[in-house]
Amino acid sequence: MSALAQAETTLIVYSYDSLVSKNSWGEQVARGFEKKMRGTKTPVRVKLVSVGEGAQILSRLKLDQKRGKNIAHIVWGIDPETFGQLKNELDEIQIPKDFPVRKELAGLKLPVGFVPFDFGIYAFIQDTENLPLDQAPQDWGDLISPRFKKKILLEDPRTSTPGLAWVLASETAFGKNEVLLYWKSLQANWLTLSPSWSQAYALFLKKQAPLVWSYVTSQAYHQELGDKTNRYHAVLFTSGQPIQVEGISILKSAADFEKVKPLAQAFVNHVVSKESQSSLPKMQWMFPVRSDVVLPGSFKNLPQPKSLYSIFDSLGNDGRKEVLKRWNEALVR
Repeated sequence: MSALAQAETTLIVYSYDSLVSKNSWGEQVARGFEKKMRGTKTPVRVKLVSVGEGAQILSRLKLDQKRGKNIAHIVWGIDPETFGQLKNELDEIQIPKDFPVRKELAGLKLPVGFVPFDFGIYAFIQDTENLPLDQAPQDWGDLISPRFKKKILLEDPRTSTPGLAWVLASETAFGKNEVLLYWKSLQANWLTLSPSWSQAYALFLKKQAPLVWSYVTSQAYHQELGDKTNRYHAVLFTSGQPIQVEGISILKSAADFEKVKPLAQAFVNHVVSKESQSSLPKMQWMFPVRSDVVLPGSFKNLPQPKSLYSIFDSLGNDGRKEVLKRWNEALVR
């Protein structure tokens, strides 16, 4: 083993599959960071570990603690609510005050220490070959119409951040009391609750159902792949669209935390650098957080939401449990 290999430090990053899988934006960023650090004669290996999204990340970290193996140094791809549940285990880091942040994020109340790296605007995506464009739902109430029976693909809110988002967004639309009947009624119209966004979207692409809960930028993805007829269309609601912000944080529970902390901070800085953010739109299919990144044409041509609203910032540490309890009770009634 060479002296260089012996000096190499491994950064272990927990994330979700579509962010860190082979040929993903996350993998590109990680390999770029490794190359950058070789130039500073500080060899680093970034080990990307897919453990799921939202609640799945929390479960994995709790399991590590139970085993007495606090392995991960970084969690990448968490929402503000997940951040809140992990806050005591995270090192407080912040991006510079002069960071050029996009206007969509300027008014959001993000928690102190939460470092955003991308954001998405939630929307249903419609396959207009299987459901004509003029039959698109106009708002939340339309989704319980019998004409959408078994035509909707959703993510499970117990395991998926997008899944939790649709639960919270519908609750925002109807209120905590009326939404219970809405969720119950909607059961007849969803085909399945997938454990993750990637699994739900895979079913959508297999034409299992013409509507899937996703992101506005999924339309841009299909256009970049040759959809010139706008077959895959983002459905915008009259009440506006919920927004999701994804962040990256450093865990301080690892045994070698003090040793890797400077490298972990360097990795976070690299993730939000203009170099990394510039390739994000057409690989991650989300919006970069930097305002100085030029968006591709497919993003500029996306339909513009009437309004954007945050849904995660109202959740406290027990917020997820309370919402899911109401959701579960509504479905078994």
